[in-house]
Amino acid sequence: MLILPVSKNKILKEPIAILANGSFPRKKEPLEILNNVCTLICTDGSANTLIAKNLSPQVIIGDMDSINNKFQFKGLKIPDYNKNNTDLEKAIEWLIMNKIYKVTLLGATGNRDDMTLVNYFLLFKYFNEIDITMITDFFSISCNLGKKSFNSFKGQTVSILPKKNSIVSSKGLKFTLNNERISQDGKTLSNLSNGKSFSINCDEPILIFRSHT
Repeated sequence: MLILPVSKNKILKEPIAILANGSFPRKKEPLEILNNVCTLICTDGSANTLIAKNLSPQVIIGDMDSINNKFQFKGLKIPDYNKNNTDLEKAIEWLIMNKIYKVTLLGATGNRDDMTLVNYFLLFKYFNEIDITMITDFFSISCNLGKKSFNSFKGQTVSILPKKNSIVSSKGLKFTLNNERISQDGKTLSNLSNGKSFSINCDEPILIFRSHT
């Protein structure tokens, strides 16, 4: 895989987003990121949809088995033919190798349920190496460990999903968690924020879903 030398790393201007090959963004929040990001990386086939909409990424990465060769592309192509990881994994790992530590994921859900589930698990896989926020049409999703505060608004839906049993405490949510052991049974879905912020403390990595409206 290509690692850009520091002297040639100008192509990776932050903020950076990766557009995966799931459902193309339709709502305000992901579209604003798509239209204002400095560096957009497409994972192989997602470039087809983007270019068809008269937009262009700076980088395309993947095994190149899905991209339409009729499209004109003048950016950086990074072929990676490893069949043991997904194109989204290739893109994330390429950023890590190039010492980029914050990225937004777009188009990571929809179309294929199996890929959507795998992409959620990628948040667990890489949370120690890079700060990833997945933005869908409905939620901002991140993986967190320890204590963290979030900007919010009254009535925002907040859902918590652990990878394995985790002890969680919360402040600023309607249904308070007080050193409670949570599992994957769905009991920590659809909580509500009480105001402008909330905080969560956990002893194992968890996914936190925050609704846009």
